[in-house]
Amino acid sequence: MPPPASERDLEALAPDWEALADRVGATPFLRPGWFAAWAGAFAARGLEVLTVQRGDRLAGVLPYLPAGRTLRSPTNDHTHHFGLLAEDEDAASEVARALFSAGAARVSLDYLDASAPDFPICRDAAEAAGYRVVARPRAYNLFIRLPGDPNLPGRLVRDVERRRRRLEQQGEISLEVDEGTGGLEEGLRLEGSGWKDAERTAILSRPETSRFYRELAAWAAERGWLRLCFLRLDGRALAFQFALEHGGAHYFIKGGYDPDYHAFSPGKLLLHETLGRARERGLERYELLGDLEPWKLEWARTVRVRLSFAAFSRSPRGLAGYAARAYVRPLLRPDRRRRLLAG
Repeated sequence: MPPPASERDLEALAPDWEALADRVGATPFLRPGWFAAWAGAFAARGLEVLTVQRGDRLAGVLPYLPAGRTLRSPTNDHTHHFGLLAEDEDAASEVARALFSAGAARVSLDYLDASAPDFPICRDAAEAAGYRVVARPRAYNLFIRLPGDPNLPGRLVRDVERRRRRLEQQGEISLEVDEGTGGLEEGLRLEGSGWKDAERTAILSRPETSRFYRELAAWAAERGWLRLCFLRLDGRALAFQFALEHGGAHYFIKGGYDPDYHAFSPGKLLLHETLGRARERGLERYELLGDLEPWKLEWARTVRVRLSFAAFSRSPRGLAGYAARAYVRPLLRPDRRRRLLAG
């Protein structure tokens, strides 16, 4: 197998990487533009990339971050999906074998789709190389099938209609969807209003997150995937969504609303408007990205589990890490999200 491409090879690799992603119908989150924006914001040392070539065609790719004797996925709380990008299972297996043949003491991959082949392929490659594997849920992504899922709960619809009628008494309500970056700064200011800014979880509260979302917006807009959605009252923005549309899906990534209008639930009204728009456009899914939260369960019950995958070598340090991950952490940090799903 060819050696990993270095950070400076990413730009040269991007056209073949993008062509591979197009061939297999990959989500935006596995494409080179996503990782270029992510690395520019969050990876001080840059990414490296494992590749599989078949003749002059790129058949498999996996970006990763080297950190001493640990290899980890280029992921964080702003990630929604990570995995092996390959044209078939053989190419995916070859990438995985290369990853676990590098001699790392630990390999950590977050946000693997539990329903995709990536997890068993990585597990088998790790175990064949002598690693011990632990996998736990990292996030629970809810989504709505369009039009396959049943209608929204009557109580939710009545609440939306009631709040909309009350807001209409204040002025004219409109939905605006901007496919360029012209409204980005207005949206980012609205995303950070209220408690997010106070707790420094807003996009604009940190320079690295600001850079990431600005670069992500520019990249997505170039490809026609960006959707900056606003609920307006007489032209004033009350709620905002940073979203992508690609491959038959509306991906709701980030959002916020004007806290002065909290009583009208403008974020809920905007979600209802964009959901209706997605149905009208014939999209297949409306993805409520980010981890499970109680408010999302009002809208969706179909869940996609994202895994945290860790493989430990059989060195004394590796075995200690395995024991802590497999036995100690579940006791200290039980997964309470399962109760929400069961409720």
